[in-house]
Amino acid sequence: MINHIHIKNFKSLKDVSMEMSNLNLLTGINGVGKSSLIEALLLLRQSYNPKENEITQLDLNNYEDGVQMGVQKEILCESADEDVIEMSFIYNDGIEHYVFDCPKDERQETFIAKKSIQNKSRGGFTPTLYELQHFRYLSAERISPQDAYRASQGEVTYKNLGKHGQFSIEYIDKYAARFQCKIPGFNLVKEFNLEEQVEKASPLISQINAWMSFISPNVKIKTQYDAPSKTYKLSYQYGKSEFTPKHVGFGITYTLPVVTAILISEPGDLVIIENPEAHLHPRAQSKLGELMAIAAQGGVQLIIETHSDHVLNGVSVATKQGKIDAEKVKIYYYAMNMQEMVADFYSVEMKQNGRLFSAALRENSIEGFFDQIDTDLEKILGF
Repeated sequence: MINHIHIKNFKSLKDVSMEMSNLNLLTGINGVGKSSLIEALLLLRQSYNPKENEITQLDLNNYEDGVQMGVQKEILCESADEDVIEMSFIYNDGIEHYVFDCPKDERQETFIAKKSIQNKSRGGFTPTLYELQHFRYLSAERISPQDAYRASQGEVTYKNLGKHGQFSIEYIDKYAARFQCKIPGFNLVKEFNLEEQVEKASPLISQINAWMSFISPNVKIKTQYDAPSKTYKLSYQYGKSEFTPKHVGFGITYTLPVVTAILISEPGDLVIIENPEAHLHPRAQSKLGELMAIAAQGGVQLIIETHSDHVLNGVSVATKQGKIDAEKVKIYYYAMNMQEMVADFYSVEMKQNGRLFSAALRENSIEGFFDQIDTDLEKILGF
């Protein structure tokens, strides 16, 4: 697990140090640096050479399933005091510390050479960030309702659902009925009194159906492989009726990769998701927060970028109900430092009773932390 992150001179992150835990929520107004933190992680991941077990340079563009950062000039912080980008991480089993050189005469290059490196570990560990089997990332742009979904080139063997979740249907078709959820704390089949209710652990598909039922009541996922076209078909069952994705609410298909990515994880995995709440009703957003909390308590590390107060409230409720320990939740609010045009971030503490303690925001007169409902109500009521 990543316990600490320090990043210097990367985009709007001039000098950021963050303590991390199991469930990490990144929030703030648009364009202040939340995505930059995630991009830094993805850059390291796509630059990692598994054969050499090291990173020799930052590869700024990956046109397969990575991130496209352009050239050096576009990612070096404008107010940087030196021509280097620095990234360091502290894990349970060691540390990574990279310094990448950005000399002025190379600012149009699409790679950044490594200036120095310092890695210390106990037992030669490989960070989860670089392990195919234990890392998954979903971007804010996910799969939409389609007639068919293309097959992967073997990615799902390593639980790789694709950055858009485009291989989720294939994974469900191949493995969801055979495998079980490995995260401690999931027993939803009994809780929901589903037909599949059994004394032994339920298959993964039952867990997926149970959580998707919060989004669309009584829905069941059905998949099928079409050999002639080498594609996978998806449909939704409601009792005896069956519908294709294009004839069911957009948010159901859009959220299926999110639910699947979390439920196929196991303790020690790292899951990064951008805007999981997109296209969802508030109740469903809240239940996603609960899902994340239970997975995090079970040992999965999640980094979630969100603009949803409902997701946050779902985590708060789960904390109060004892489904996650408060110390396993980290909440960071990003705001723009208008003098230097760089990101400042503030920690918001989660209490075990589900209440939030945001003294740092008040002390610095920072607005925008899920306060829009109160602001609008004051205007409506004439305060």
